[in-house]
Amino acid sequence: MASLYTPISTHQHLTPMAPASARSILIIESDPDRGQTLATTLAPMASAPVIAVSTHDQALDVLRRQPHPQDCPNLILLSLNPADDGQISILEAIKSDSRLKRIPVILLAASEVPSDILRCYELQGNCYIIRPASAARLTKTIEQIESFWLNTVTLPEVANR
Repeated sequence: MASLYTPISTHQHLTPMAPASARSILIIESDPDRGQTLATTLAPMASAPVIAVSTHDQALDVLRRQPHPQDCPNLILLSLNPADDGQISILEAIKSDSRLKRIPVILLAASEVPSDILRCYELQGNCYIIRPASAARLTKTIEQIESFWLNTVTLPEVANR
């Protein structure tokens, strides 16, 4: 299946995000350059459309405006910066929304601080990955995320979201 990368600046043109039969991935990254890097790294290997946004409001707009639960993404990759507490509020908002809470949220973070990791799991993040420093390791990590979460695990049926 061909991948779709929608740059952060044009996310608002997506309605609905993907056909019901397709799996899609939402990347939430506050740094537009890093968001584009993540999406560009993921897009060629992904079996799903890749959408990237940079703010809490953009993420919730994309997620909540989908007319049917099956149009929501199958996976959310949330890039965390320890200096930005607003990013954790995105996880809180997703996991407290009955329509969105079953979507797996993968946290890609710079922090190795145990309390940061624990907080993400307490907020029901599905996994916490420390962001690799090198581009090659980041590519490998993204490949593993896509393979595991979209090809290996069994996610809830779309109709049950």
